[in-house]
Amino acid sequence: MSRPELPPKRVSESAINDFPHPIFPHHLNYLSTLFGGVPLAKADEIAGEVAQRHTDQICVTKYVTAEFFAPGYQGEILIFKAAVNRTWRTSLEIGVKVLAIDRSKKTTRHIVSLYFILVAETKDGNGKIHLSRIPQVISETDEEKRRYEEAEVRRQMLRKSSL
Repeated sequence: MSRPELPPKRVSESAINDFPHPIFPHHLNYLSTLFGGVPLAKADEIAGEVAQRHTDQICVTKYVTAEFFAPGYQGEILIFKAAVNRTWRTSLEIGVKVLAIDRSKKTTRHIVSLYFILVAETKDGNGKIHLSRIPQVISETDEEKRRYEEAEVRRQMLRKSSL
């Protein structure tokens, strides 16, 4: 199912800048640090929301890469920041940065960066799933432009590793 050309959208129109998630005891592993799957799962949900805001369609995760920098601890607050980095014809990359805030120590640490490739899917009248076109993204700030360029580099590396 083909869609007519869609008007582009600014990064800021779909970004999530400050989503909090406290770290509770059930989020910890036997070393008393945050299970890596906790920020991964929450980031996947947030990336899906950003993608849906940008495309006005349901999007599903196709690939994810993550780089962990530091552990999270009980009592800290995870802060998720997510935005569209780049769009292609039927897919887009959402970058998610996760910070850990320790309010008692007044410290903030960058603990993980994740990159999600999502695709927009629609069902036709026969129930078959098809990829659908999505709006292009408008990168305005220097940071957005840098992320836009880096997304293409990651995409090319992913394509080479998939061969």
